[in-house]
Amino acid sequence: MNRRDLRKIVFISTMNVAPWGGSEELWGETALHLLQSGHTVAASVTRRRPYAAKLSFLLQNGLHLNERWCPSMAFRPRFISSPLIRRTGPVMFASWLKREKPDLACFSQGSVSEDLDLIKFCADSGLPYAVVLHANAEYMWPDGQRARDFVDLYSRARRLFFVSEGNRTLLETQTGHEFT
Repeated sequence: MNRRDLRKIVFISTMNVAPWGGSEELWGETALHLLQSGHTVAASVTRRRPYAAKLSFLLQNGLHLNERWCPSMAFRPRFISSPLIRRTGPVMFASWLKREKPDLACFSQGSVSEDLDLIKFCADSGLPYAVVLHANAEYMWPDGQRARDFVDLYSRARRLFFVSEGNRTLLETQTGHEFT
């Protein structure tokens, strides 16, 4: 592969309930393939210790890592849920992403509504992004403004991927918008 054909890709995982899961398998295997092909790859994940074995393996193979505090984690120190942490988390993420200067950001969304502020930063700054939506459910029904936010942010993605046709159909029903 020609050096000028190499890209810098970042993966942003919104998984915050477990150190590694099925959604991490998808972006992790893709990241490994890209690294082995000579691309530069970074990932932003919820901060956890110890690292999941597969994340450690990716780090050993050249992955650049950004760790985020997740205010929605079930078990967290009390100070993390403070208003200051909730406000600075997206700011720190934006600062990291600006330093990385990726050619593409790929969001691995555990559900349709997770961490939309992170996607909004990419959309508003003109950074190309793709979104993989892993889960949706009827109990996640958005109100009117939230549905408009979904349509706005997901429509601006370079690509929108659904792990099932049912998730796509439900999101289209929830928002009144057809996603292609």
